Amino acid sequence: MAFDFLFQRTSQRTSAGTFLIWLTDLSVTNRLTGWDGSLIVWPMDSSAMVEALAALGQPTRHDIYRLLARAPEGLPAGEIARHLNVAANTLSSHLGILSRAHLVSSRRAGKQVIYRADTAAASSISTYLNGLASVTP
Repeated sequence: MAFDFLFQRTSQRTSAGTFLIWLTDLSVTNRLTGWDGSLIVWPMDSSAMVEALAALGQPTRHDIYRLLARAPEGLPAGEIARHLNVAANTLSSHLGILSRAHLVSSRRAGKQVIYRADTAAASSISTYLNGLASVTP
């Protein structure tokens, strides 16, 4: 499939129609070849991106993610609940949604579950949004 997609080191430019075709192709393959033959790999498919953005669109989940992003070693669920004044069952639901969206990961440490923000996901979201911002009609 041919694309008139221009990939440069400092910016990405394309028409809105081409960008939509590009996103459609990415949802299937997650990879494209730029006009110069360079391989462009999108870290998330479009449905995963929508799920991640929807998860972060809820204020409490956004606060949870921001708190975890500032704690590289992660935080136990109880500490997250105390910091944000959120009930344990509500927090559990929010953490489940963030986990399914691949925005947080968890590990057991004794009796506690430690949650960590996935910074690669944030980077993918940033790349995606920057790509949208660079679309020229």
